[in-house]
Amino acid sequence: MYRTRKSLPAARMPRARGGLDSSHARSGKPLVMTIVGRGGCPAGYSPSLPASLSDACQRERRPVSGKHIRLPHQRREFSSPLNNRFRPEDPRSVHRCREFRSYDQQMALAKIILYYVFTPLTDPTAVRLWQRDLAESLNLRGRVLISHDGINGTLGGDIRAVKRYLRKTRDYPAFKNLDVKWSDGSGLDEGGASLDFPKLSVKVRDEIVSFGAPGELHVTSDGIVGGGTRLSPDALHDLIATRGDEVAFFDGRNALEAAIGRFQNAVIPDVNTTREFVTELDSGAYDHLKHHPVVTYCTGGVRCEVLSSLMLNRGFTEVYQLDGGIVRYGERYGDSGLWQGSLYVFDKRGSIDFSPHAAVIGECTGCGGPTKRTGNCRDASCDNQLVVCERCDRALCDRHTAEQLKQVGVDRVMQ
Repeated sequence: MYRTRKSLPAARMPRARGGLDSSHARSGKPLVMTIVGRGGCPAGYSPSLPASLSDACQRERRPVSGKHIRLPHQRREFSSPLNNRFRPEDPRSVHRCREFRSYDQQMALAKIILYYVFTPLTDPTAVRLWQRDLAESLNLRGRVLISHDGINGTLGGDIRAVKRYLRKTRDYPAFKNLDVKWSDGSGLDEGGASLDFPKLSVKVRDEIVSFGAPGELHVTSDGIVGGGTRLSPDALHDLIATRGDEVAFFDGRNALEAAIGRFQNAVIPDVNTTREFVTELDSGAYDHLKHHPVVTYCTGGVRCEVLSSLMLNRGFTEVYQLDGGIVRYGERYGDSGLWQGSLYVFDKRGSIDFSPHAAVIGECTGCGGPTKRTGNCRDASCDNQLVVCERCDRALCDRHTAEQLKQVGVDRVMQ
Protein backbone atom coordinates (compact mmCIF):
# COMPACT_ATOMS: atom_id res chain seq x y z
CA MET A 1 0.00 0.00 0.00
CA TYR A 2 1.28 3.42 -0.93
CA ARG A 3 -0.03 6.72 0.35
CA THR A 4 -0.12 9.77 -1.90
CA ARG A 5 -0.33 13.11 -0.14
CA LYS A 6 -1.20 16.16 -2.19
CA SER A 7 -1.94 19.57 -0.74
CA LEU A 8 -4.20 21.73 -2.94
CA PRO A 9 -5.75 25.14 -2.40
CA ALA A 10 -9.42 24.78 -1.59
CA ALA A 11 -10.45 26.52 -4.82
CA ARG A 12 -8.70 23.84 -6.89
CA MET A 13 -9.87 20.89 -4.82
CA PRO A 14 -12.14 18.68 -6.96
CA ARG A 15 -15.35 17.31 -5.62
CA ALA A 16 -14.76 13.58 -4.99
CA ARG A 17 -17.43 10.94 -5.42
CA GLY A 18 -19.84 11.22 -2.53
CA GLY A 19 -18.88 14.88 -2.07
CA LEU A 20 -16.56 16.79 0.23
CA ASP A 21 -17.68 19.32 2.80
CA SER A 22 -18.08 22.65 0.99
CA SER A 23 -16.96 24.49 4.12
CA HIS A 24 -13.39 23.81 3.08
CA ALA A 25 -13.91 25.70 -0.15
CA ARG A 26 -15.47 28.63 1.72
CA SER A 27 -12.65 28.74 4.25
CA GLY A 28 -9.94 29.06 1.61
CA LYS A 29 -7.69 26.76 3.67
CA PRO A 30 -5.59 24.11 1.94
CA LEU A 31 -6.98 20.61 2.20
CA VAL A 32 -4.63 17.65 2.62
CA MET A 33 -6.04 14.42 1.29
CA THR A 34 -4.56 10.99 1.88
CA ILE A 35 -5.60 8.19 -0.47
CA VAL A 36 -5.28 4.79 1.17
CA GLY A 37 -4.93 1.54 -0.75
CA ARG A 38 -6.15 -1.85 0.33
CA GLY A 39 -3.15 -2.69 2.53
CA GLY A 40 -4.80 -1.26 5.65
CA CYS A 41 -7.74 -2.78 7.47
CA PRO A 42 -10.95 -2.22 5.48
CA ALA A 43 -13.60 0.24 6.59
CA GLY A 44 -16.29 -1.37 8.69
CA TYR A 45 -14.10 -4.11 10.13
CA SER A 46 -12.68 -2.17 13.06
CA PRO A 47 -15.70 -2.42 15.43
CA SER A 48 -15.24 -6.19 15.69
CA LEU A 49 -11.45 -6.21 15.89
CA PRO A 50 -9.49 -6.58 19.13
CA ALA A 51 -8.75 -3.13 20.53
CA SER A 52 -5.06 -3.11 19.62
CA LEU A 53 -5.74 -4.25 16.06
CA SER A 54 -8.56 -1.73 15.69
CA ASP A 55 -6.18 1.04 16.73
CA ALA A 56 -3.65 -0.12 14.15
CA CYS A 57 -6.34 -0.02 11.47
CA GLN A 58 -7.43 3.47 12.43
CA ARG A 59 -3.86 4.68 11.93
CA GLU A 60 -3.99 3.38 8.37
CA ARG A 61 -7.04 5.52 7.41
CA ARG A 62 -7.07 9.30 7.19
CA PRO A 63 -10.33 11.32 7.39
CA VAL A 64 -11.30 13.86 4.77
CA SER A 65 -13.98 16.24 6.07
CA GLY A 66 -15.18 13.64 8.51
CA LYS A 67 -15.42 10.96 5.80
CA HIS A 68 -13.17 8.08 4.74
CA ILE A 69 -12.20 7.78 1.10
CA ARG A 70 -11.07 4.27 0.19
CA LEU A 71 -9.92 3.90 -3.40
CA PRO A 72 -8.72 0.87 -5.38
CA HIS A 73 -5.16 -0.31 -4.83
CA GLN A 74 -2.99 2.81 -5.12
CA ARG A 75 0.19 2.63 -7.17
CA ARG A 76 2.98 5.09 -7.87
CA GLU A 77 1.21 6.49 -10.97
CA PHE A 78 -1.78 7.56 -8.88
CA SER A 79 -4.23 5.12 -10.48
CA SER A 80 -7.50 6.19 -8.93
CA PRO A 81 -10.92 7.41 -10.11
CA LEU A 82 -9.43 10.90 -9.70
CA ASN A 83 -6.38 9.93 -11.73
CA ASN A 84 -6.25 12.87 -14.14
CA ARG A 85 -6.86 15.44 -11.43
CA PHE A 86 -4.21 14.08 -9.08
CA ARG A 87 -1.50 13.25 -11.60
CA PRO A 88 1.65 15.31 -10.88
CA GLU A 89 1.90 18.35 -13.09
CA ASP A 90 5.65 18.01 -13.50
CA PRO A 91 6.34 15.58 -16.42
CA ARG A 92 9.61 14.62 -14.75
CA SER A 93 7.62 13.19 -11.81
CA VAL A 94 5.69 10.92 -14.15
CA HIS A 95 8.92 9.85 -15.81
CA ARG A 96 10.41 8.97 -12.43
CA CYS A 97 7.28 6.92 -11.62
CA ARG A 98 7.62 4.96 -14.86
CA GLU A 99 11.31 4.49 -14.24
CA PHE A 100 10.53 3.18 -10.72
CA ARG A 101 7.99 0.73 -12.12
CA SER A 102 10.52 -0.59 -14.65
CA TYR A 103 13.08 -0.97 -11.86
CA ASP A 104 10.51 -2.93 -9.83
CA GLN A 105 10.04 -5.45 -12.63
CA GLN A 106 13.75 -5.93 -13.08
CA MET A 107 14.37 -6.45 -9.36
CA ALA A 108 11.46 -8.84 -8.68
CA LEU A 109 12.52 -11.88 -6.67
CA ALA A 110 10.16 -14.75 -5.79
CA LYS A 111 10.14 -15.80 -2.13
CA ILE A 112 7.98 -18.07 0.02
CA ILE A 113 7.47 -17.78 3.77
CA LEU A 114 6.29 -20.40 6.23
CA TYR A 115 5.11 -18.95 9.54
CA TYR A 116 2.97 -19.46 12.62
CA VAL A 117 2.41 -18.32 16.16
CA PHE A 118 0.26 -19.74 18.95
CA THR A 119 -1.52 -16.89 20.71
CA PRO A 120 -5.09 -16.30 21.91
CA LEU A 121 -7.31 -14.47 19.38
CA THR A 122 -10.68 -13.21 20.53
CA ASP A 123 -12.09 -12.62 17.04
CA PRO A 124 -10.53 -14.88 14.38
CA THR A 125 -13.10 -13.78 11.78
CA ALA A 126 -12.05 -10.15 12.01
CA VAL A 127 -8.40 -11.17 11.79
CA ARG A 128 -9.21 -13.24 8.69
CA LEU A 129 -10.76 -10.23 6.94
CA TRP A 130 -7.74 -8.08 7.77
CA GLN A 131 -5.26 -10.74 6.65
CA ARG A 132 -7.15 -11.41 3.43
CA ASP A 133 -7.22 -7.74 2.44
CA LEU A 134 -3.58 -7.26 3.40
CA ALA A 135 -2.38 -10.24 1.35
CA GLU A 136 -4.59 -9.33 -1.62
CA SER A 137 -3.32 -5.76 -1.65
CA LEU A 138 0.25 -7.07 -1.89
CA ASN A 139 -0.57 -9.62 -4.62
CA LEU A 140 0.39 -12.58 -2.44
CA ARG A 141 -0.83 -16.15 -2.88
CA GLY A 142 -0.89 -19.08 -0.51
CA ARG A 143 -2.85 -20.45 2.43
CA VAL A 144 -3.50 -18.94 5.84
CA LEU A 145 -5.37 -20.65 8.70
CA ILE A 146 -6.63 -18.69 11.70
CA SER A 147 -8.23 -19.95 14.89
CA HIS A 148 -8.76 -18.86 18.48
CA ASP A 149 -5.28 -20.34 19.12
CA GLY A 150 -3.29 -18.32 16.57
CA ILE A 151 -2.27 -18.20 12.91
CA ASN A 152 -0.48 -20.62 10.57
CA GLY A 153 0.31 -19.88 6.95
CA THR A 154 2.50 -20.04 3.90
CA LEU A 155 2.55 -17.22 1.33
CA GLY A 156 4.53 -16.48 -1.80
CA GLY A 157 5.23 -13.40 -3.91
CA ASP A 158 7.80 -10.72 -4.62
CA ILE A 159 10.28 -10.35 -1.77
CA ARG A 160 9.38 -6.71 -1.11
CA ALA A 161 5.68 -7.51 -0.91
CA VAL A 162 6.38 -10.41 1.45
CA LYS A 163 8.54 -8.22 3.69
CA ARG A 164 5.83 -5.58 3.79
CA TYR A 165 3.27 -8.23 4.69
CA LEU A 166 5.42 -9.37 7.61
CA ARG A 167 5.95 -5.82 8.86
CA LYS A 168 2.24 -5.09 8.81
CA THR A 169 1.34 -8.43 10.41
CA ARG A 170 3.89 -8.05 13.19
CA ASP A 171 2.51 -4.59 13.95
CA TYR A 172 -0.40 -6.40 15.57
CA PRO A 173 0.87 -7.12 19.12
CA ALA A 174 -0.48 -10.69 19.17
CA PHE A 175 1.66 -11.54 16.12
CA LYS A 176 4.88 -9.81 17.18
CA ASN A 177 6.56 -13.20 17.89
CA LEU A 178 5.66 -14.71 14.52
CA ASP A 179 8.06 -17.58 13.70
CA VAL A 180 9.05 -17.19 10.02
CA LYS A 181 11.12 -19.32 7.64
CA TRP A 182 12.14 -18.19 4.15
CA SER A 183 12.76 -20.14 0.96
CA ASP A 184 13.13 -19.40 -2.75
CA GLY A 185 10.04 -19.50 -4.94
CA SER A 186 9.89 -20.90 -8.47
CA GLY A 187 9.09 -17.52 -10.00
CA LEU A 188 6.46 -14.85 -10.58
CA ASP A 189 3.89 -14.49 -13.34
CA GLU A 190 3.49 -11.37 -15.51
CA GLY A 191 1.35 -9.79 -12.81
CA GLY A 192 3.97 -10.39 -10.13
CA ALA A 193 2.05 -13.20 -8.39
CA SER A 194 3.70 -16.40 -7.16
CA LEU A 195 3.78 -19.36 -9.55
CA ASP A 196 3.88 -21.78 -6.62
CA PHE A 197 0.29 -21.22 -5.46
CA PRO A 198 -2.88 -21.12 -7.58
CA LYS A 199 -4.67 -18.54 -5.41
CA LEU A 200 -4.94 -16.92 -1.99
CA SER A 201 -6.95 -18.75 0.68
CA VAL A 202 -7.52 -17.30 4.16
CA LYS A 203 -9.82 -19.33 6.41
CA VAL A 204 -10.94 -19.67 10.00
CA ARG A 205 -10.68 -23.15 11.50
CA ASP A 206 -11.08 -24.76 14.93
CA GLU A 207 -7.34 -25.53 14.88
CA ILE A 208 -4.43 -24.03 12.97
CA VAL A 209 -3.09 -27.60 12.79
CA SER A 210 -5.83 -30.19 12.33
CA PHE A 211 -5.07 -32.88 14.91
CA GLY A 212 -8.75 -33.11 15.80
CA ALA A 213 -8.10 -32.28 19.46
CA PRO A 214 -8.81 -28.57 19.93
CA GLY A 215 -9.94 -29.06 23.51
CA GLU A 216 -6.56 -30.48 24.58
CA LEU A 217 -4.53 -27.36 23.92
CA HIS A 218 -4.09 -24.51 26.38
CA VAL A 219 -2.66 -21.44 24.67
CA THR A 220 -1.46 -18.19 26.26
CA SER A 221 0.38 -15.19 24.84
CA ASP A 222 3.59 -17.19 25.42
CA GLY A 223 2.39 -20.08 23.25
CA ILE A 224 1.25 -23.62 24.07
CA VAL A 225 1.26 -24.49 27.76
CA GLY A 226 2.72 -27.91 28.51
CA GLY A 227 4.49 -28.55 25.21
CA GLY A 228 7.76 -30.37 24.69
CA THR A 229 11.14 -28.85 25.48
CA ARG A 230 12.45 -26.83 22.54
CA LEU A 231 15.75 -27.90 21.00
CA SER A 232 17.79 -25.80 18.61
CA PRO A 233 19.69 -27.75 15.91
CA ASP A 234 22.89 -27.47 17.96
CA ALA A 235 21.13 -28.53 21.16
CA LEU A 236 19.74 -31.54 19.29
CA HIS A 237 23.25 -32.64 18.38
CA ASP A 238 24.32 -32.20 22.00
CA LEU A 239 21.44 -34.43 23.12
CA ILE A 240 22.42 -37.09 20.61
CA ALA A 241 26.06 -36.90 21.74
CA THR A 242 25.01 -37.35 25.37
CA ARG A 243 22.22 -39.92 25.11
CA GLY A 244 23.16 -41.70 21.88
CA ASP A 245 20.83 -44.42 20.57
CA GLU A 246 18.50 -43.88 23.50
CA VAL A 247 17.05 -40.85 21.66
CA ALA A 248 14.13 -41.55 19.34
CA PHE A 249 13.17 -39.23 16.49
CA PHE A 250 9.39 -39.11 16.04
CA ASP A 251 8.11 -37.78 12.71
CA GLY A 252 5.14 -35.43 13.10
CA ARG A 253 4.25 -35.49 9.39
CA ASN A 254 2.31 -37.95 7.26
CA ALA A 255 3.80 -41.03 5.65
CA LEU A 256 4.10 -39.46 2.18
CA GLU A 257 6.27 -36.62 3.47
CA ALA A 258 8.51 -39.03 5.38
CA ALA A 259 8.90 -41.24 2.30
CA ILE A 260 11.17 -38.73 0.54
CA GLY A 261 13.00 -37.27 3.54
CA ARG A 262 13.45 -37.98 7.26
CA PHE A 263 15.92 -38.05 10.13
CA GLN A 264 18.11 -41.13 10.52
CA ASN A 265 16.35 -44.05 12.24
CA ALA A 266 13.22 -41.97 12.84
CA VAL A 267 9.93 -43.52 13.96
CA ILE A 268 7.46 -42.99 11.10
CA PRO A 269 3.82 -43.27 12.23
CA ASP A 270 1.52 -44.97 9.74
CA VAL A 271 -0.74 -41.97 9.14
CA ASN A 272 -1.98 -40.31 5.96
CA THR A 273 -3.34 -37.17 7.61
CA THR A 274 -2.59 -35.19 10.76
CA ARG A 275 -6.00 -36.10 12.20
CA GLU A 276 -4.92 -39.75 12.46
CA PHE A 277 -2.16 -39.00 15.00
CA VAL A 278 -4.42 -38.99 18.06
CA THR A 279 -5.80 -42.45 17.23
CA GLU A 280 -2.29 -43.69 16.48
CA LEU A 281 -0.97 -42.47 19.84
CA ASP A 282 -3.96 -43.92 21.69
CA SER A 283 -3.43 -47.31 20.03
CA GLY A 284 -0.46 -48.08 22.31
CA ALA A 285 1.86 -48.74 19.36
CA TYR A 286 4.46 -46.36 20.78
CA ASP A 287 4.13 -47.05 24.50
CA HIS A 288 7.64 -48.52 24.49
CA LEU A 289 8.95 -44.96 23.93
CA LYS A 290 7.21 -43.44 26.95
CA HIS A 291 10.33 -43.55 29.11
CA HIS A 292 12.82 -42.63 26.37
CA PRO A 293 13.85 -39.17 25.17
CA VAL A 294 11.60 -38.51 22.15
CA VAL A 295 12.35 -35.70 19.69
CA THR A 296 9.34 -34.68 17.62
CA TYR A 297 9.94 -32.88 14.33
CA CYS A 298 7.95 -31.56 11.37
CA THR A 299 8.37 -29.15 8.45
CA GLY A 300 8.39 -25.77 10.20
CA GLY A 301 7.72 -26.54 13.85
CA VAL A 302 3.97 -25.95 14.20
CA ARG A 303 2.84 -29.60 14.09
CA CYS A 304 5.45 -30.84 16.54
CA GLU A 305 4.45 -28.10 18.99
CA VAL A 306 0.98 -29.66 19.17
CA LEU A 307 2.21 -33.26 18.88
CA SER A 308 4.66 -32.92 21.77
CA SER A 309 1.85 -31.60 23.97
CA LEU A 310 -0.42 -34.50 22.98
CA MET A 311 2.33 -37.02 23.77
CA LEU A 312 3.00 -35.52 27.20
CA ASN A 313 -0.74 -35.69 27.91
CA ARG A 314 -0.58 -39.44 27.16
CA GLY A 315 2.20 -40.37 29.52
CA PHE A 316 5.38 -39.80 27.51
CA THR A 317 7.81 -38.53 30.11
CA GLU A 318 10.61 -36.87 28.13
CA VAL A 319 9.45 -35.14 24.96
CA TYR A 320 11.34 -32.56 22.92
CA GLN A 321 10.44 -30.55 19.84
CA LEU A 322 12.87 -29.44 17.15
CA ASP A 323 12.56 -25.66 17.27
CA GLY A 324 11.88 -24.28 13.79
CA GLY A 325 11.42 -27.78 12.41
CA ILE A 326 13.29 -29.37 9.56
CA VAL A 327 13.59 -26.04 7.73
CA ARG A 328 15.67 -24.44 10.46
CA TYR A 329 17.75 -27.59 10.91
CA GLY A 330 18.46 -27.61 7.17
CA GLU A 331 19.48 -23.97 7.28
CA ARG A 332 22.02 -24.84 9.97
CA TYR A 333 23.41 -28.19 8.81
CA GLY A 334 22.15 -28.73 5.27
CA ASP A 335 22.76 -32.35 4.28
CA SER A 336 25.83 -32.68 6.49
CA GLY A 337 23.93 -33.56 9.64
CA LEU A 338 21.31 -36.11 10.63
CA TRP A 339 18.77 -35.24 7.96
CA GLN A 340 18.43 -37.46 4.89
CA GLY A 341 16.64 -36.77 1.61
CA SER A 342 14.33 -33.98 0.45
CA LEU A 343 11.79 -31.90 2.31
CA TYR A 344 8.20 -32.17 1.09
CA VAL A 345 6.44 -28.79 0.78
CA PHE A 346 2.77 -28.00 0.24
CA ASP A 347 3.03 -25.99 -2.96
CA LYS A 348 3.81 -26.54 -6.62
CA ARG A 349 7.52 -27.01 -5.93
CA GLY A 350 6.72 -30.42 -4.43
CA SER A 351 9.94 -30.62 -2.45
CA ILE A 352 13.11 -28.69 -1.68
CA ASP A 353 16.71 -29.73 -1.06
CA PHE A 354 19.16 -28.18 1.37
CA SER A 355 22.18 -28.76 -0.87
CA PRO A 356 23.06 -30.00 -4.38
CA HIS A 357 24.19 -33.35 -2.94
CA ALA A 358 20.94 -34.23 -1.14
CA ALA A 359 20.32 -37.98 -0.99
CA VAL A 360 17.38 -39.40 -2.93
CA ILE A 361 15.71 -41.90 -0.60
CA GLY A 362 12.19 -42.06 -2.04
CA GLU A 363 11.10 -45.15 -4.00
CA CYS A 364 8.74 -44.88 -6.94
CA THR A 365 5.41 -46.62 -6.35
CA GLY A 366 5.36 -47.80 -9.96
CA CYS A 367 8.86 -49.10 -10.71
CA GLY A 368 10.67 -49.00 -7.37
CA GLY A 369 13.37 -46.67 -8.67
CA PRO A 370 14.83 -43.80 -6.62
CA THR A 371 12.93 -40.52 -6.81
CA LYS A 372 11.94 -37.55 -4.69
CA ARG A 373 9.00 -36.68 -6.92
CA THR A 374 5.38 -36.91 -5.72
CA GLY A 375 2.22 -36.92 -7.80
CA ASN A 376 -1.51 -37.51 -7.69
CA CYS A 377 -3.20 -40.86 -8.09
CA ARG A 378 -4.22 -41.61 -11.67
CA ASP A 379 -7.86 -41.98 -10.64
CA ALA A 380 -9.47 -38.57 -11.15
CA SER A 381 -11.79 -39.05 -8.16
CA CYS A 382 -8.87 -39.69 -5.77
CA ASP A 383 -6.99 -36.95 -3.94
CA ASN A 384 -4.24 -39.25 -2.61
CA GLN A 385 -0.63 -38.49 -3.45
CA LEU A 386 2.17 -40.99 -3.90
CA VAL A 387 5.89 -41.09 -4.56
CA VAL A 388 6.20 -41.59 -8.30
CA CYS A 389 8.88 -40.89 -10.92
CA GLU A 390 8.17 -39.06 -14.16
CA ARG A 391 8.09 -42.29 -16.15
CA CYS A 392 5.43 -43.80 -13.89
CA ASP A 393 3.48 -40.58 -13.49
CA ARG A 394 0.12 -42.25 -14.15
CA ALA A 395 0.39 -44.76 -11.29
CA LEU A 396 -2.48 -45.65 -8.95
CA CYS A 397 -2.48 -45.37 -5.18
CA ASP A 398 -2.63 -48.57 -3.08
CA ARG A 399 -6.40 -48.41 -2.62
CA HIS A 400 -7.20 -48.01 -6.31
CA THR A 401 -4.58 -50.57 -7.28
CA ALA A 402 -6.31 -53.10 -5.01
CA GLU A 403 -9.70 -52.17 -6.46
CA GLN A 404 -8.37 -52.58 -9.99
CA LEU A 405 -6.89 -56.01 -9.20
CA LYS A 406 -10.16 -57.04 -7.58
CA GLN A 407 -12.08 -55.97 -10.68
CA VAL A 408 -9.67 -57.89 -12.92
CA GLY A 409 -10.35 -61.00 -10.83
CA VAL A 410 -14.11 -60.52 -11.11
CA ASP A 411 -13.83 -60.08 -14.87
CA ARG A 412 -11.88 -63.33 -15.18
CA VAL A 413 -14.49 -65.21 -13.16
CA MET A 414 -17.25 -63.75 -15.32
CA GLN A 415 -15.47 -65.01 -18.42
